[in-house]
Amino acid sequence: MQNIFKIVVDREYIIIRIWMKIIRLTKALLIISILLIFDVTSYSQVVVERSKEKIIISGVQYYIHQVKKGQTAYSISRGYGITVEELTKENPPAVYGVNEGQILRIPASKVTDLARSESAPPVKVRDETKFIYHKLLPG
Repeated sequence: MQNIFKIVVDREYIIIRIWMKIIRLTKALLIISILLIFDVTSYSQVVVERSKEKIIISGVQYYIHQVKKGQTAYSISRGYGITVEELTKENPPAVYGVNEGQILRIPASKVTDLARSESAPPVKVRDETKFIYHKLLPG
């Protein structure tokens, strides 16, 4: 009777171990499939090209921007040098996000020239009251 009981217990132990291995393998396959499905490159930064098309509505000049795949309200506002609040003020549905193909109005008066401001090196302020600066010379 004890031998039969031992065989049954050993058999159940083996079945449990097999199921544990199957569960581990399915978890690994699930993780691999998720990594393959969600391409990491789709999360890279999207370059926003400024529109050349302008229109005048009620005496105010606007750029007309068509949203492309991967662009967000934040990336578009950065591309035109305005804040997200300024973008959503003119385009209230953009508060909930922008969709590919959506047309946005961007006020031309608020657009800044980022190319000039980004290329200028930052001004370094030296506080000689708190620090002692040394200039190293060759030799």
